[in-house]
Amino acid sequence: MALSILSIGILVNAFISATVAGAAFALTYALFRRRRQQTPTTEAYTWFWWFTALVWSFSALRYIAVSFGYVGVWVGYSDILVQASVFLGGPPLFYYLLTRVFANRRLAAFGSLLSLIASLVALGFALRQGGIPLDDVTPFSAEATINVRSFTIFGAEIALIVPIAIFDIVHRLRNWIKKRNQTVLYDALQTVPLLLYVLLGTIDESKVITSWPLVVFRILYVAGFLFVYIIITQEEAEQTDYFVTKSETTTTYAQ
Repeated sequence: MALSILSIGILVNAFISATVAGAAFALTYALFRRRRQQTPTTEAYTWFWWFTALVWSFSALRYIAVSFGYVGVWVGYSDILVQASVFLGGPPLFYYLLTRVFANRRLAAFGSLLSLIASLVALGFALRQGGIPLDDVTPFSAEATINVRSFTIFGAEIALIVPIAIFDIVHRLRNWIKKRNQTVLYDALQTVPLLLYVLLGTIDESKVITSWPLVVFRILYVAGFLFVYIIITQEEAEQTDYFVTKSETTTTYAQ
C-alpha cells in the first residue's frame, strides 16, 4: 500500500529522530572510549547522553510504526519507553552538575536519589490510563503528551537544572579568563551543549512546537552532540600535544 501524504511527513520525522539517535550513540561511544580517564562526574555525564540516545531511538521506532499506519498498543509502550528514558536521564544529570558546582559527592548522590524518586513518581502517573495520550496529530508529527502531574515534576527538575548549569558555565569561564588555559576552557564548555539540549528538550516535551517546524527544530539536537564531540576531541588533542612536548623536553634535557 502506498504511503499517504500524512504518513510520508511522519516518516521524515522518523528519519530526523533516527539521525539524532545516531549522533547521540556516536557521542556516547566516544565518551565510553575514554572510560579509563573518567571520574564519577564524567561517567554521569556519559550516562546522561546514553539515556538521550535511548529517547531518540525509541522515538524513531515509534514514528516509523505510526508512518505505516500502526497506532496500536505498541505505540503506547514506546511512548512509555521514551518518557522513561527522558526521566531517567535526570539522576546522572543532577549528579554531574552538583559535583561540578559543589564538589561534594554525598550531596550529588543525594540530589541524584531525589531526582530518581521524582522520576519514578512521574512515570507512575504516566503509566496510568490516559497518562500519555496521543492527541496531537499533524502531517509531520503524531505527538503524545504527558499528563499535567508528570510534566509538573519534569518542569520542577528543569527549574533546578538550568540555573545550576548556568552557574557552572559562568564560574568556569571566569576561571578560564583568569588562567587562559585551554584545558580549563574545554572544561567550561562541556556543560554548554548539555544546557542547550535541556532547553531544547523542555520545549520539545511541552509540545509547544508541532508539525513541520518540529522536524526543523530537532535538527538542532545534532548540532549539540557535534559540539560535545568537538570539545572532547580537541581536549584529547591538547593533552596529546602536552605529553609529546613534555616528553621531547625531558629527552633534550637528558641529552
